[in-house]
Amino acid sequence: MKCISAKICFLKESEGGRACMPVGAGYSPHIVFSGTEDYLAVHVLEVPKDTQQGEEFIGTIELMYPEGVDYSAFRNGAEFELLEGSRIVGSGKVEAAE
Repeated sequence: MKCISAKICFLKESEGGRACMPVGAGYSPHIVFSGTEDYLAVHVLEVPKDTQQGEEFIGTIELMYPEGVDYSAFRNGAEFELLEGSRIVGSGKVEAAE
């Protein structure tokens, strides 16, 4: 699978974010890039245990369907929102895309 490095920040609960942080591996939100409406399925490989809501961290994002979905929006510097359903729970910026 193809992986992307990104700066990620989860919204605080008071800003409409999650009640708690997704810790460890296994978090699979959708990403929508600024200026687009396409929901792209991804997997965040790990959220550091000491990360707090509102704090940025560098994470690795795995593209879930690289063969069947157009992930060309993943370009260095591209900004995105993390969504759970239609709810925005965070944001990010691509740091390194191959």
